[in-house]
Amino acid sequence: MLQSLFKEKYGIPLDEIKRRHAYEDSKFIRVQGMDVHYRDVGEGPVLLLLHGMFSSLHTWEDWIETLKQDFRVIALDAPNYGLTGAHPNGMFKHIYSDFLNDFTDALDIKECMLAGNSLGGWMSWEFAGRYPEKVKKIILIDSAGFLFVVPWLLLTLALPGATFLGQRVKYK
Repeated sequence: MLQSLFKEKYGIPLDEIKRRHAYEDSKFIRVQGMDVHYRDVGEGPVLLLLHGMFSSLHTWEDWIETLKQDFRVIALDAPNYGLTGAHPNGMFKHIYSDFLNDFTDALDIKECMLAGNSLGGWMSWEFAGRYPEKVKKIILIDSAGFLFVVPWLLLTLALPGATFLGQRVKYK
């Protein structure tokens, strides 16, 4: 299905896209009805690298070269991105944490660390919250999903005239 979709939509066969964009060490594993594209390099504690929105595992290319010296590094194209392509069930609640649970099971990963950028950060903390027994640590890089409420004092500093008044306040 994905093969014909690529050819129909882009005029390029999926095999050609894979040839152009997969790495020499790229792997594919069947999870939730998708052929998930991933790289699995190095040895040591498992570190999953999760990319942001409109991205792919290529985001981590330079990082992998350094990290693989100390870790088993697994970078993947999340559902709906990269060479993994669309999830057959579309979007649904907990799509990424459910997927990561099945993906780690498929690779027989009992415990891992996660590093996530943007959407990958969202995936990381949601997976850690739902499957804490599988997550040792998480690293969030400009993570999506956390609400930030600006303190009232900072909000007042943005009001017109706040800088002028702030310069005249004397502190003891």
